[in-house]
Amino acid sequence: CINKATLKETRFYFADCRNSDVGKYIPACSAGKFDYNVDRAKKIISVNVSNSLRDQDYYVRLCHKWFTCEDVGAFAVIKGKESFKSVSLKYSQPLPCLCIEGWLAIPDARRIQLCPFENDTKVLWDNIVYSPATQTIAWEPACPVLVMVNLCRLMKSNDHCEDIPNSSKNSPEKVKYSRVDTHPRLCMKFTTKQGSWVKCPFAHGEFPAWKMRTAAAAERIQVFFTSQTKAQFSVLVCNRTQLASCESVGIHHSVSLGDSVSITMSQEMCESTICIQGWRTDVDYSVPLQICDIHCGFRGQTYSDGNPAKAMTHRVKSVHSLH
Repeated sequence: CINKATLKETRFYFADCRNSDVGKYIPACSAGKFDYNVDRAKKIISVNVSNSLRDQDYYVRLCHKWFTCEDVGAFAVIKGKESFKSVSLKYSQPLPCLCIEGWLAIPDARRIQLCPFENDTKVLWDNIVYSPATQTIAWEPACPVLVMVNLCRLMKSNDHCEDIPNSSKNSPEKVKYSRVDTHPRLCMKFTTKQGSWVKCPFAHGEFPAWKMRTAAAAERIQVFFTSQTKAQFSVLVCNRTQLASCESVGIHHSVSLGDSVSITMSQEMCESTICIQGWRTDVDYSVPLQICDIHCGFRGQTYSDGNPAKAMTHRVKSVHSLH
C-alpha cells in the first residue's frame, strides 16, 4: 500500500527563447536589431545595427537563402565598443533570395534575416543558355522559386505567346529542352502566382532561322523554305478557326531544304480563312508559321512569313556544352 501523503510532487518547467521574460536575460536569445538602405546605382547595402548587447561584437553578412542561408562573400564584424555601428556590403545582383543576416558574436546566437529584393523576381528569368552542339536550351533558377515553364510561340499580331503542346515543366531545379528550333518566335514562358514572363532567346538573330515563302499561280500554290542550316519541313493546308489555331483540311506534305511543294487550291479555299502552315520536323520543338489571306487568282503573287515579330527579349548565352 502506497501512502499518497509521502509522494513528492515534481513539476518540470521548460523555458527557451520564445519566452520573452526569460529570453531577455539570455544573451544567446538576442539577435539584435538592424535596418538597411540600398544604393542600387552603386550596388551597396548599408546596414545599421541597434538594440544589441553593450560591448558585444555583431556579425553581418550577405547570403543566398535556400534551405539554409549560403554565404556569398560579403561579411563584416561590427565591434561592440564602436559607437557608430554601421557597415556597407557590396552585392553583385539583386536576387529575391539575397538576404542580410545578422547575429551576436557568441556561440549558438540567434540569427535574423532581412531580404531587400524579395519582390524582384523578374531577374530570375534571364539565365537562359543555349548549346548549338546539342540544340539544347536550358534554364536554371538563381533562387528557389515555384514556377511552371513552357515553350511558346510568339504571335505576330498581339505579342501573345501561345504554349507549345507537351512542353510544360514544373521543377524547382534545372529545366532543359533538347532538339529545339532556333526560330526568333520560339520563346520560354515562366508562370508563377505573381504572373507570367516571356523570354525569346533567339529574337536577336544571333542563331540560324528559317523562312517560308509561297508563290501563287492560277489555282496552285508553290511553297518554298529557306534556311541557313540543313532542315526538314512539313506543309499543311488548314482552316484558321482562331488566332493561334489552324485545323487541317488536307494532307501533310514533307519538304526538304532546297525543294518545294505544289498545292492545288480551289477558288473557295483561296477566298476563305484557309492558310498554308509550315514547321520543322527534324527537331522536337518547332514553331509553326502560317501564310493566310491567299489570293490564288493573282498570277505570280508571292507571300512570305518568317520575319521575327517584336518580342520581349533578353540575350541568351551560347555555350558548347551543358553540365
